[in-house]
Amino acid sequence: MNQSLKVLLTSTCPDRQNSNWVIRNYADQGFKELLPPDAVLAVPFESAIASIRQFKPDVVLIIGGLGLDDIQYQPVRAACDRENARLAFWLHDDPYEFDYAYKIEALADVIFTNDSWTLHHYKAKSVFHVPLGADAKTHFREILPAHQRNIGAFFCGVGYPNRVKILMQAKTVLARSNTCVLGDNWPSTLTFAKNQRLTGAEMADYSQRSMITINIGRDMDIANRRFRLPASTPGPRTFETALSGSAQLYFANGLEISDYLEPGKEILLFDGADALNYHMNLINSNPEILIEVARAAQQRALKDHTYKNRAALILNHLQESE
Repeated sequence: MNQSLKVLLTSTCPDRQNSNWVIRNYADQGFKELLPPDAVLAVPFESAIASIRQFKPDVVLIIGGLGLDDIQYQPVRAACDRENARLAFWLHDDPYEFDYAYKIEALADVIFTNDSWTLHHYKAKSVFHVPLGADAKTHFREILPAHQRNIGAFFCGVGYPNRVKILMQAKTVLARSNTCVLGDNWPSTLTFAKNQRLTGAEMADYSQRSMITINIGRDMDIANRRFRLPASTPGPRTFETALSGSAQLYFANGLEISDYLEPGKEILLFDGADALNYHMNLINSNPEILIEVARAAQQRALKDHTYKNRAALILNHLQESE
């Protein structure tokens, strides 16, 4: 790893339009654990061009999604060229926005995609798979014993149709299990759901106090009509929850989850409402099993799935692609 490398991190759009700007801060901390702190600078998109001129980085890494039509990246490319910096994108909304990939395929020196299946559909020369991760400062919590956990099952996220359908089908057993569902767009018919957003730290607090955290990926495309790619790689909530000290009940629509957490030891899998009912009944009868799963998952996440790990992977791929 080149310790003299200077890296500037920014986002794909201004923070006022970016609900995921905090990922830039997580990545900033990850890179600063590997490089000298003064060799890493994180700035909002609107400050990127001026910061490239002043900071003179070797690499500019733009983090985010590409779904906004009015954002232009050619000026950033030109600023990188003036300072002889490489331009890289780390996209975290694949495959849901893959139809917008054309906007950067000819501009980027390197592309990092969060989704392994989407990787194979890029036309660019240097494309690598780097999933999102968890931030140790934000998401790590001590493992609580079962008797200190006052939430049976917890879910945090937007009420996308696939999520609503599964939880509605299992609502009887979930209601008996002191379930808490928080986020946006949940129907009033799901009586244990509340439309309340949480910060990353608040989400970790809830997970820490939960016997089990349910993990159901999103099924809502914004711009994915060309190939209709199914999502393959687990989202960041998987790693964030593992760090927070909660066992997870993960909706498995593919096998890639086993590359990150060991099923049965570090994570529990289900594939529909019937399996969710089964697991919840099993969990209620033997909660101590979940503490061991939570502990194993947290140890694995600390070892393999922090933003320090992801930053190291990005730096290695940058070196490979020179």
